[in-house]
Amino acid sequence: MDSEIGTAITINDLLWKRAPMGMDHSSYTDFKIYMGYTTRDILEPEFDSNYVPGSKTLVFSRSTYTLSGLASGAWFTTALDTPFFYNGSGNLLIDIEWTSSPDGLSVYVFNWNTDVGRSMFSSPAGSTGDPENFVPHMILGGTNDLESETFARIKTMFAK
Repeated sequence: MDSEIGTAITINDLLWKRAPMGMDHSSYTDFKIYMGYTTRDILEPEFDSNYVPGSKTLVFSRSTYTLSGLASGAWFTTALDTPFFYNGSGNLLIDIEWTSSPDGLSVYVFNWNTDVGRSMFSSPAGSTGDPENFVPHMILGGTNDLESETFARIKTMFAK
């Protein structure tokens, strides 16, 4: 939600914290991440209907995406192929999909409970999903849309 992000940001990567369950490695086929805007606070079952038209942007794509050697509780990063500029207003929608995990393994990340359906889960390649209360805990890595100023400079701006 825009109230949780708080500012405009150019998102360059997503950081995830590995949970103490699941495997420390996995491989995913046709792994993609999309970002865009939504006007909804609670998502609808059809994935694409949640996007503001024209905002869905492919930011990461791999025919095979492999994660390995991830320690429990450690943060790991997915660097985006295409940075996404979030303008600081409206809700950000992050769509993560893959068609299969050939090894049948999965890397679990920490989640938090939103008490409402702010995330969606589906079988691979599904166009609809089931609303879930649990959202993956992640950090948006990037550059805030703020001017860089020293404390002394800020002080002089108000002293005038």
